[in-house]
Amino acid sequence: MSASLFREKSVAEVRDISVQLSRDVVKLREEFGKALKSNYQAVVDTNEQIHSLYENIQDLDSDLLQLCFGDEDLLPRMNDTELPSMKVAKRRGSDGTYGRESSFSSSVQKQHLEESYDFNIDEVQNTLKVSSWVVALTKFKRDPSVSDSLDKLLSSFSDLPITGNVLDYCEKLGEWVITEKPSLTLDQYLSLLSLTEESKYQFDSRVHTWLFDQIVQHPDILSGSVSPKVAQFMKTESFREAMSNRLISQYEAELKNWNAHKDDEIKEPELIDPYDTDKKTSTLVKDITMYELGLTDSRRILLHDCKEKVSELLVHLKSFTSETQYRQITDKLSQMLEKERIRILEDNNGDKPSYSASNMNTLVDALLLERNNSHYVTYLSM
Repeated sequence: MSASLFREKSVAEVRDISVQLSRDVVKLREEFGKALKSNYQAVVDTNEQIHSLYENIQDLDSDLLQLCFGDEDLLPRMNDTELPSMKVAKRRGSDGTYGRESSFSSSVQKQHLEESYDFNIDEVQNTLKVSSWVVALTKFKRDPSVSDSLDKLLSSFSDLPITGNVLDYCEKLGEWVITEKPSLTLDQYLSLLSLTEESKYQFDSRVHTWLFDQIVQHPDILSGSVSPKVAQFMKTESFREAMSNRLISQYEAELKNWNAHKDDEIKEPELIDPYDTDKKTSTLVKDITMYELGLTDSRRILLHDCKEKVSELLVHLKSFTSETQYRQITDKLSQMLEKERIRILEDNNGDKPSYSASNMNTLVDALLLERNNSHYVTYLSM
């Protein structure tokens, strides 16, 4: 307490003030303790994040030093150990202030700096470009899912000086792509593919092949809602051929699956019961729809699934293959359906047993079978 307080207040009042101050100190300590306890984990997390950020900065700094000062082609050449202190003349304006120097003055100063000290400013600018490129490359590899990280990386490739260290980093980028297999959008894959096609960066052909395959196999490539850039790429001969091969391969796989399992389903087919009301409504509606088409057992359902999948593939395949090849491929589906139709007709034309009025259940079953086969034959002819 200040000395003036003792002159202005009585002893009792001073004691009251002292007690109140002590209470305030205790209260503040309690509030501080509560605040520290409630935010202790946040303080610890923040501390860990700071240490992690510091380690990342150290790694990046090490990479920059290695890249920028491990290559003699990028080192600025100077005779002296210190940069000269140059006085820059500025033109005084009519308002009494000093404006920027003219472009002529800047070029003269640059020439004077280069001639007097053997210091190439263009080389310094190249070093800065490489440094910015390394930063963008590091950010992209750290988290390629960030929307603009790839855009910044591709932008930093513009006017990038090609040196030994730059080519080494390009090689490492290619290895990283193949190893980590980043999940990107169609446009991002295509942008990287275009980058690998520039011979000056000397990317391994495996990188180009992997990126190309990602575009061909991408789930959105046949969605019909791709960007103009991707749509233009889809018109190239290399893409059309690759997509045709992919669709034909999937088409053949579906037919092979049918041929491999059709005989198994003949032995013990699982019958569909359209009257089982214990099923979910969606499942019941689907089964009734299938039953009306004559798809009454698991074998016929298997053929239906095969037909649906290959029909969808044929819709896309028509855009990527020749008319002759397309006709040959569709003939395989027609032949498969025709074989199944002939098999059903032969079964219907077989020896039919005679039924008596007393065996009505057998008669009803026979009529249902005939009705289902008739619907199935119609479905196969569609």
